[in-house]
Amino acid sequence: MRIIITALSCLALGACMAQGEGEQPATGNSLAEDPAASDFATQLSAPAPDFAPLVPPSERSPAPKIEPSERYSGSEEEALAEARMWAGRFDGGIAVTAYSTIKQSIFLRFRLTKPEYEAIMAANGWTLPAYVEAEFMKPLRAPKVSDAAAPKLRHFASSDRRTGPQRTGAGGGRIWLDDGCIYVDPMGQGTHLAYFHNEVGVDVDVEGYVTLVHRSDGSLLGRLGENMRWAAPNGEPVAEHVAALRAACRADVPIYHAGLPTSRPRPAPRG
Repeated sequence: MRIIITALSCLALGACMAQGEGEQPATGNSLAEDPAASDFATQLSAPAPDFAPLVPPSERSPAPKIEPSERYSGSEEEALAEARMWAGRFDGGIAVTAYSTIKQSIFLRFRLTKPEYEAIMAANGWTLPAYVEAEFMKPLRAPKVSDAAAPKLRHFASSDRRTGPQRTGAGGGRIWLDDGCIYVDPMGQGTHLAYFHNEVGVDVDVEGYVTLVHRSDGSLLGRLGENMRWAAPNGEPVAEHVAALRAACRADVPIYHAGLPTSRPRPAPRG
């Protein structure tokens, strides 16, 4: 049996998504060859929820840190060299930024949670100097796909690496679910299969809509079917992920990296 979820009228729900200038309402036709025969969900449009009671205070909590207990006594050049040395110890660009600061301390921002960092430090017998400040990623508490959402999806494609500093460019467009696959129309460029940052997950809300959530705390990012916004560009998806997405969904549709999208009425996520 096919599961189809569409938006009710604005009058019935008492809430409609605000349309930005030049945007079209979130409607469209299914790409499925035989929609009635599919066991997967379709959600071509959805109303934006009231985010005020839904965004938890925990999302505004600061990232885990190690505060320096001493001041660095060397020169700016020496501080930068030591910061680069520490960043280089973590393979594959895990320490995404490293620089000395005006407070005479050395700052490292890791693309790791604090427990992951501590395990690497212990395994290598390293000790961070007291004048180094370090910041870590919040742990991901929600799964990529919840138990409630899993039967509705053919596939969900996202990065397996935590996200570093974000681009400042603006992207946007409708993101929707069709026959178990998630699609996006970025800036009116046409239908693409959607790929996301590691921090994005899929869940089902209390009203039965399939949603995107922030995996750090499960907070709602938006409902599939909405017009959303995101920082862009976000680089190329991992080749293996592309192959799996095409195999599960469609090989004749391009793929677009939508990063960490949010509903337009939603406050911007922190951390």
